[in-house]
Amino acid sequence: MTKFTRASAYFGFAVATTLGLGSPVAADQTEQVMETSVSEVMDYLLYLPEDYQENEKDYPLVLYLHGGGSEDFGNDFMTQTAATGTEYPFIMVSPRNPNPETFMPIQTVKTLLDEVVASERVDENRIYLAGNSRGAYAAWLMAMQYPDQFAAVVPVSGGGIPHYLNRVAPGVDFWVFHGAQDDVISLSSSVEMVERLQGLEGERDIRFTVYPDAGHEETDRRAFTDPALFEWMLSQSKE
Repeated sequence: MTKFTRASAYFGFAVATTLGLGSPVAADQTEQVMETSVSEVMDYLLYLPEDYQENEKDYPLVLYLHGGGSEDFGNDFMTQTAATGTEYPFIMVSPRNPNPETFMPIQTVKTLLDEVVASERVDENRIYLAGNSRGAYAAWLMAMQYPDQFAAVVPVSGGGIPHYLNRVAPGVDFWVFHGAQDDVISLSSSVEMVERLQGLEGERDIRFTVYPDAGHEETDRRAFTDPALFEWMLSQSKE
């Protein structure tokens, strides 16, 4: 019996678009900004700990971003594990990518996260971000786009743009996982991100685990069944 609540959230955004008024632009011409509305529906799974209703304490929260091909509910390792009986001592929210051909829309994901934080008993100093494969790319991007949101980030079998990692807050900790035999996303994609992090200023706990004999899918299973990962993650706090 699944312990997830399945839900959908509707979000509307105002997007500003700058309009040029011809070419060449005359001296007395100005640019105009037009606002258009963008709406999006995001399905998500919400996991609450077994004892959540029995007390009034705040809980850590893990935002988990699935990989490509796992848009169906429960069709990825972390949500399958929680749905089949594994107990976690944290709230977990797992949004479903509304478009399987593109990356996660991180603005919508952030809005969803804000709503969950507002509606549930969340320890806001212990919000963690984890992602697998394409979700790991989104995790790297969210760490850069929302630098003060997360206490720790766990990208598994992903990559990103190393140049912009200087946006990440100095105290955010990382544990990166990758398989040396990954033939979907090269190990070098994670190596570049980790090396860039290590070269930045700040007091960060940066860990990098490479499984020498693991491919893409096996790395996902190994990382998220490692008890040391969750022990480490839950020990991180923004305080």
